[in-house]
Amino acid sequence: MKQFIALLAMAMLTAAGAVAETIWVNGNKITGTTTLSTGGGTVSYNATTRVLTINNVVCNRSGSNNNGIDCKDVTNLFIKMSGTNSMTANNASAMVCGGIVSLEIVSGTTTFISTAGSQNAIGMYNCNLTITGAGTLNLQSTNSHALQGREGTNNVWLQIAKCNFTSAQNGIYNLKKLSIGSSAATPTVERGLKQTTNIHFNAHTSSSYAHVASVTTISTDNDYIN
Repeated sequence: MKQFIALLAMAMLTAAGAVAETIWVNGNKITGTTTLSTGGGTVSYNATTRVLTINNVVCNRSGSNNNGIDCKDVTNLFIKMSGTNSMTANNASAMVCGGIVSLEIVSGTTTFISTAGSQNAIGMYNCNLTITGAGTLNLQSTNSHALQGREGTNNVWLQIAKCNFTSAQNGIYNLKKLSIGSSAATPTVERGLKQTTNIHFNAHTSSSYAHVASVTTISTDNDYIN
């Protein structure tokens, strides 16, 4: 139901004519329908359906605001990633997003890494983010939180087969709502959102940090978390 509502909202925005302005992938500016080769793989974007497809791309970015994927000014977007993708940003975020975003790890393994600076693997700016797919997503931040709501109101739906969080600070930080589970592949979670088979949080650099912190509401399909 949660995913249906998110997709319905996307469809309504599309019907209203809300057009994605600019997307950046590995330093490439995307403003319309296009296909390009970058980082040893391919990136394609359909401006009509708002689907961004990334296959086997290795991204290494460095410097403030040189994010691996930047779609924080886009109203709504579907991102589909297949194969082996590695998005690494030094002193920047591997991905920043805003609006309504559906990130699907279709197959293989995608890794978002932020090194140096107080940056995140995924930084959210007034964003509703749904993460789905049969593949594996690794989120890593050397100095900060793996996934963080940075500005505005941010909500996350985790409906992916497997997701690993590795961070110096909190795994997930500063959200209005975190929802876990889907009818297609419900992740197994433990009370308190500790280590699980599908959603895994690695050790932090300090005991003062938690797997999840500053999240107003946490819910799961199977009601494991109060």
